[in-house]
Amino acid sequence: MLNRRHIRIKVMQALYSFWSSGTDKEEYQAERDMMNSINKMYELYLFLLLFTKELCSLAEKYDSEVRDNNIPSAREINMHKNFYTNVLIEKLDSSELLEKELKKYKLLWDSEDLSMLRKVFVNLKTSDVYKDFIYEKDPKEEQLFELFSFILKHYTVNFSLVDQFLEDKFFNWLDDSKVAVQMAVKTFKNILSDPENEVFLLPLSHDDDVSFSFAKDLFKETVARKKENEELIAAKIEKWEPSRIPLLDSIILQMGVTEFLFFANIPVKVTINECIELSKNYSTPNSKKFINGVLDNLLIDFEKEKRINKKGIGLIDK
Repeated sequence: MLNRRHIRIKVMQALYSFWSSGTDKEEYQAERDMMNSINKMYELYLFLLLFTKELCSLAEKYDSEVRDNNIPSAREINMHKNFYTNVLIEKLDSSELLEKELKKYKLLWDSEDLSMLRKVFVNLKTSDVYKDFIYEKDPKEEQLFELFSFILKHYTVNFSLVDQFLEDKFFNWLDDSKVAVQMAVKTFKNILSDPENEVFLLPLSHDDDVSFSFAKDLFKETVARKKENEELIAAKIEKWEPSRIPLLDSIILQMGVTEFLFFANIPVKVTINECIELSKNYSTPNSKKFINGVLDNLLIDFEKEKRINKKGIGLIDK
């Protein structure tokens, strides 16, 4: 599910888009785009459930075509039945809430996409985990979960055809894929642990209101304090011209300063670690050391000046 690390990524990307666009974008537009990007993660999660449904539906059609067009052997009759008649697919197919959400976000499976889906199915049929499952007389829940988890974890990320398809459909696929896949797999697990529960769809986070507020507040505060933050950072990098600092590094540092000073419930160590992770994954090879050093030095000054005001158990270093 969505956590603060993912939110920081969205805020960083929104700030980069906003500040690199010059005067072409207003602050409210940048914030709106950021929130749309966060909500797209939920749409992606729903689409992965739809992808699973459509793949099972294709297997059922395949069995029907075999029955109608051939004289199959006993082994070939309803060969793939285990795949499309099980508690997971039954719950997905019968869920009014899922159907409502898919319609709400206009998530449909186009007929043009069937060619890609057929190639996935052809490949899936050759996998050991699939063959073991469909030939099992009475598959266990563990096997069912293993197969459906394998489909999402393997084919959405490691199968280039699907990976490209999803990247074309969801522009933040590379950043959002891990969260969306985890949510879909968790949904399968929840269904199997409580098949009678009709409300199995996951929210985007444990508390959407809190998560969305954190995103908006971090974005707004960082924008509002841009000049002051830049001056604080510049004082710690006297050997560097501010213009030589990569924009992403500047953004990550400013987010870190903003969290230090204006987010009382976030420990300073968490802020530093999260900024380092952002730099490792999105900036230059040297950024990690640079950002760590600047934030450490700023923190020393802030603590001397008693500007750090953290509240709550475990938030204040002894």
